[in-house]
Amino acid sequence: MAITLVDLQDPDIQKLVLELNTALQNEGFVRHGATMPADHAERLKTKLIPALVGDPTWRIFIAYDDAGVGIGIAACQFGYSTYWCERTLGIQD
Repeated sequence: MAITLVDLQDPDIQKLVLELNTALQNEGFVRHGATMPADHAERLKTKLIPALVGDPTWRIFIAYDDAGVGIGIAACQFGYSTYWCERTLGIQD
């Protein structure tokens, strides 16, 4: 397995990020006995990638299995701790 910081400017990576994020969110709905609403799925398709690309504080990591297939995703965001006076990296998803 390998974990890679991805380039969100790459259209193939954008597609993979969308697929992995959609699968992750859909799994959450299913766990709670529901299905992902169509409007939510459409919102992911139209807003997720532009929002991530447009905000330079986000970093997206993808886990790949030994065959090179994307199997997991972590959305992380840089912030700043006023207590520690240092940059932080929050793992969001």
